[in-house]
Amino acid sequence: MNWKELPWFWQGFDMFWFAALMMVLARASWAFLFGWFAFRSRVTGVYLSIITQALTYALMLAFFRKIWALA
Repeated sequence: MNWKELPWFWQGFDMFWFAALMMVLARASWAFLFGWFAFRSRVTGVYLSIITQALTYALMLAFFRKIWALA
């Protein structure tokens, strides 16, 4: 990408401990939010499976199509 410096939101990710901590916190918060919405609305069975697959596919598209990439 020929960037001379990293974007502001990547500050601190050059340290392993910070990157590992953010990896755990990001996954835990996504899981908590999804679980909270799923259990609060009492989604079960096939509908929970469909919602989980749709969320996985939407996040895959977001990452592979670089929707969140900021220049």
